[in-house]
Amino acid sequence: MVLIGLKEKIKHVCKSEKACAERMGWTKQRLNKITQGRKIATVKEVEEIANALGEKAKDIIYFFI
Repeated sequence: MVLIGLKEKIKHVCKSEKACAERMGWTKQRLNKITQGRKIATVKEVEEIANALGEKAKDIIYFFI
C-alpha cells in the first residue's frame, strides 16, 4: 500500500523525500520504506514525520490508516 497522501504532503512541504528524511536525520531509504508501505511506521516514526512536516501526529495519522 503506497501512502499517496503522505507522499504528496512530503513533496509539498519538503520538496522531496530526501529533503524530508534529512530534516529528520533519517536516510531516504528509511522514509521510502514507510511511504511505499513496505514498513509499518511506529508511533515514534509517525511523530517524527509529523514534526518534519510541521504538523502534529494526530493530524497526519489518517495517512497510515
